[in-house]
Amino acid sequence: MQIEKPKLAFKGKLTPIKKVTKVVCHHPAHPTWGIMEIHNYHKNSKGWAGIGYNYLICKNGRIQEGRGKNVGAHCSGRNSDTLGVCFQGDFDKQQMTDAQVKAGGWLIAKLIKEHGLQINDVLGHRDLAATACPGKNFRMADLKAEILANLNPKTKTSERKLSGMKPNWKDWQWKEAAEIYKKARVKGILSSDEWEKKATAKNLTFDEIEYLNLVLNGRLL
Repeated sequence: MQIEKPKLAFKGKLTPIKKVTKVVCHHPAHPTWGIMEIHNYHKNSKGWAGIGYNYLICKNGRIQEGRGKNVGAHCSGRNSDTLGVCFQGDFDKQQMTDAQVKAGGWLIAKLIKEHGLQINDVLGHRDLAATACPGKNFRMADLKAEILANLNPKTKTSERKLSGMKPNWKDWQWKEAAEIYKKARVKGILSSDEWEKKATAKNLTFDEIEYLNLVLNGRLL
């Protein structure tokens, strides 16, 4: 994969980020806007230098650079130490594409390695501010699984593929699966209770459970 660099005209000079501590995921809350529409809106309507996000992941999986490694305008109070990755779409109404999950996983894994971060340093905008962003349909669990897969390229595809098949388990087996996810949170592999809630709701797939087991057993990290 590669990062495209559209020709964006910013107002004034951008400031390089000195230290990155988090990667913040966003959506623009618009169903179709691409990088130029977001850039023009932020510049002309918001009065900013230009697009506030550092990167944009398009619905087809294209990765485009916004502000890049410069201070963004995407998370008030945390712009100077975070990178904002925006995923095209409105995820309160739309669904993320598999191409976005794959491209986002590749990009964020790259950023994690470059800045010495951990998987629990990947957050949604709502984790740092009073907002619904990046939307109720944002696939954070799948995105983090893809990030981990990119951080551990030797992992076999069969060990990380999310097939979507759900086991027909008894209640005690679901409770056991939920415990696996609790352990993953304690170890910092997951930063929220999203997957634990999926287990409690009996909404996990075979492969999601297998993947976290591999991580907890030290085979991936």
